[in-house]
Amino acid sequence: VCNDVSAISTTTTICSGESAIVNISSTDPNATLSWTVSGGTNITGASAGTGNTIQQVLINNGITKDSVTYTAISSDAGCTKTQTVKVVVNNKLNPRIVGNTSLCNGIGGGPLAIDGQFDSVRWSTGATTDTAYVGLAGLYIVTVYQNGCSATASVNVTNTITPTPDVRGNSEI
Repeated sequence: VCNDVSAISTTTTICSGESAIVNISSTDPNATLSWTVSGGTNITGASAGTGNTIQQVLINNGITKDSVTYTAISSDAGCTKTQTVKVVVNNKLNPRIVGNTSLCNGIGGGPLAIDGQFDSVRWSTGATTDTAYVGLAGLYIVTVYQNGCSATASVNVTNTITPTPDVRGNSEI
């Protein structure tokens, strides 16, 4: 009777920078367990190995989701069995805040906007739209969400005080 192999992933879809976890087992106590990996042209961190647990931090450097396929292998006495597990890695979110980050005497703070398309947005001001209106100097933070993943960006809004002229002396010309 040939051995068997079971590969169970606890993480079938992850965010870029999270760990893919796959548990490999066999009822054959003498089986040697290993795995290979394929796919994921934009994914780094996936590599072949041996043992009963795959735990690898995967980074998706692409602009869309990508996936890797792990092939779990159980070998004993010339008998080899395989099972594949696919792990989808959502792309890394890179939010960027654009807009006027300078106030002049507390005036002129236009809207700050998030550059890019996301499922939802939450600003430190409480706004949940793509823009947040600036009225005060300080740190503004936005958290973006897409496909169950999140990332943050921040910008510091400054206030420049313009000096008030003080004209003294003879006002006759």
